[in-house]
Amino acid sequence: MTRLHHNHHPSNIPVSGKYDYLWHPLLIVAVVLISWWELRAIYHPDSLLLPTLWSSAITLAVIYLNVYILVPRLIFRQWYWVYLLAVIYVVIGVYFAESWINDMLPLKYSDSIRLLMGKVNVSPTLISGTSVISMFILIVSSSAIVLFLRWARLGKQIDNLNESKINTKVTQYKQQINHRLVCDILQTTASMTTTDPDTASAMVGKLGDILRYQLYDSARNQTLLEADVKYLRDFLHMKSACYDGFSYDIEQTGSINRGMIPPLTLYSIADCFTGSDRLNIYIAANETDLHVECTGSTPFDREKLDDVIRRLRLYYNDKCSITGSVDDRPTIYLTLPLQPPISTQTQ
Repeated sequence: MTRLHHNHHPSNIPVSGKYDYLWHPLLIVAVVLISWWELRAIYHPDSLLLPTLWSSAITLAVIYLNVYILVPRLIFRQWYWVYLLAVIYVVIGVYFAESWINDMLPLKYSDSIRLLMGKVNVSPTLISGTSVISMFILIVSSSAIVLFLRWARLGKQIDNLNESKINTKVTQYKQQINHRLVCDILQTTASMTTTDPDTASAMVGKLGDILRYQLYDSARNQTLLEADVKYLRDFLHMKSACYDGFSYDIEQTGSINRGMIPPLTLYSIADCFTGSDRLNIYIAANETDLHVECTGSTPFDREKLDDVIRRLRLYYNDKCSITGSVDDRPTIYLTLPLQPPISTQTQ
């Protein structure tokens, strides 16, 4: 059974990519160098190693916690107040961790710092406030980088979807006109002009309706369900008139003159049964939804069904359901929401 699902892929690793092996070591080296550069004026060279290590470790821990946990699980889910509260807790935790480490480690300050502390009364509140501000700046900057990368990635995905949509439409337009069927219709009509001119005239009229729909209605993003049903009826009627072994039956319930769907939706479902000599189609429509069941005498073409699934995903995301079953009889089930007519949308 083939199903249409809209898969959501939350970015749990928002900065991952093919250069993972490169950016992690570069980040670690950069943090260590920055920590050493900032602390070398504060601590004596004999005591510089330990402050550099624990400062780098705390900085990296905050960056990775923010990038891989807080931002994906809180900001991406729009839990902004929870994220702000989590940042406050992280900053408070880092402040107490630094205070504890400073008390536990026997550190020697540099001569310049000792001289400054002897002349200026440095308030502990000022020191803690500077640490808190630095931590906030670090978290905000890392969050900004992650959000920018996510924005760039989503933009690229949108561009890929638009390109895929365009390619799908181009392929769809190339496959709209079945040249062999058109030639067979013209040959059948020509042979009927002398024996049954009324039927030949009716077939020419239906062929004109088919070509008109393909040239105009199928070029729009949405078309009336009534027009799509009429196109399917005309197409299957012409096919049954040209091929003696082919037959079809369309059962319709509900009103089809109010909703709009993507053009050639019903035809694309029926076209999945390329080799079938018998089609049974059931169409049920109400004010909001359309339900279609299409049963063929032979199994449907899975590649064509996959193309239909991809096309409908571009229009409906997870609001559309399409399944193909081959258990008892080869059947395709389609359920999708009906869009109101354009005149109703603009009111």
